[in-house]
Amino acid sequence: MDANALILLDARVAAWLQGHQSPELAAFLYAITQVNSMAGIGVMTVAFLAVLARLRERGWMLAVALSVGGAILINTLLKEVFQRRRPVFDDPWVVLTTYSFPSGHTASATAFYGVLATFLVSRTRIAVERVTIIAAAIAAVALVAFSRLYLGAHFLTDVVAAAAWAFVWLLLCLSAVRGMARGLTSPSERLD
Repeated sequence: MDANALILLDARVAAWLQGHQSPELAAFLYAITQVNSMAGIGVMTVAFLAVLARLRERGWMLAVALSVGGAILINTLLKEVFQRRRPVFDDPWVVLTTYSFPSGHTASATAFYGVLATFLVSRTRIAVERVTIIAAAIAAVALVAFSRLYLGAHFLTDVVAAAAWAFVWLLLCLSAVRGMARGLTSPSERLD
């Protein structure tokens, strides 16, 4: 798909969403986007780190810090590189002056829910529980991404790109920390 086709797709999705807004759904999605803001993800990350510290899971603490912190930092840099303007809705729910591409909410949600899901999956051997955890993480990221589209903060390609690059970043962080953990003597610190 070429750039013009992506721009047209973004415009069509934005126009469709603008034409199909309901106050109730917008209010619900506004709450979702607020909970998953940088501040919200920050609070959830600190809470998760506190639990991991209590469990003495230093390897997992490093994985969380690198995944989420790195995602936020990289996304900020990518916004400055691309400098894409945000969608313009007639009556938007959110008005932001920062750049649109890629979506910071989606990137940080992908990193946070991804590392949380990976940790939880590593703690169970029951297939149904693993699938449920993974499905819940995917649903959480999809809901955050959709909230950003519906509220007029981002284009479709902003959220898709953010989820894609943040997922790759998550995999790199988990692989790096797991590789480092192989040298640790305490099995509880390994990311297995």
